Amino acid sequence: MIILIGGESHTGKTLLAQRLLEKYHFPYTSLDHIKMGLIRGDKHCDFTALDSDDVIAEKLWGIVKGMIQTCRENKQNIIIEGCYLPVERVKEVLGEEVIACYLIFSKDYIRNHFDKVLEYENVIEQRNYPEERSIETFIAEHQRLKAKCIAHRVKYIEITDDYKSEIKAAYDYIESSMKLELRTYEEADLTEIGQLFYDTVHTVNAKDYSKEALDAWASGNIDEVKWHQSLLSHYSIIAKLNDKIVGFGDVEGNYLDRLYVHKDYQNRGVGRAITERLEDYAKQNKETTITTYASLTARPFFEKRGYLIIEEQQVKRNDALLKRFRMVKEL
Repeated sequence: MIILIGGESHTGKTLLAQRLLEKYHFPYTSLDHIKMGLIRGDKHCDFTALDSDDVIAEKLWGIVKGMIQTCRENKQNIIIEGCYLPVERVKEVLGEEVIACYLIFSKDYIRNHFDKVLEYENVIEQRNYPEERSIETFIAEHQRLKAKCIAHRVKYIEITDDYKSEIKAAYDYIESSMKLELRTYEEADLTEIGQLFYDTVHTVNAKDYSKEALDAWASGNIDEVKWHQSLLSHYSIIAKLNDKIVGFGDVEGNYLDRLYVHKDYQNRGVGRAITERLEDYAKQNKETTITTYASLTARPFFEKRGYLIIEEQQVKRNDALLKRFRMVKEL
């Protein structure tokens, strides 16, 4: 598991990483250390500690991405923390055993607890320079980061009043990401699956399809008898985290039929885990290729997994046309 902890300075990223190290024994790396190592040790380093966080983040990203790729390939655990994790870049590497969480302070929290924020700035590492930014600057930086997390659908924890109690949400999020259970479909799953299907279509797919198309795709009333018979006759996998269904998928022969991941558990490796299980099942049954029909939203996910577009289609659901892609992967 690769855990990325981002956020503005003074939010407790290093402390969170330290506590995770103590709990899971995952090593952690501070991007501040990498930054200063380059500045002090590389005569060709083309940035300084006085450059903006955005500039430094771009300079470091190639190194960070390389570390992530290497740990992923070697199936190694690591925690990387720092304010030099650009949300839009991090979004590209999520999934495949990579999760991210950003720590953010609300406007009221900064205004009401600014002195306390500065008081705990050296709880893990000693800072050599006093904080000179104003309250309003702090607020603007946190609000900008929050907007980016929302825009890119990346997980963030916003502290609004009580840091010690609210930071637990970060621990809970990370812990839940590490306990994915995969099992075959049972009839008792049907109601929860139907709701997950509707919610996912009307939130995750909303950026790519009109409301008319979404309503035609998922009306909110599945044919439970038909769905149950289909899921039972196919090889159908349920993904659960802490007793909650967070995704499902099924395959029949070499046809990967449905694949849906809960709107709150996107980019956390759920879809990857289900797809790998379905592909493995197809291979065990001597299939040499696997086919699926991917939505506009799902297309990048399948492309990343090696699926190739064979045909672009327009399918009619009620009176709405939905674009999809027939995609195939060699197993």
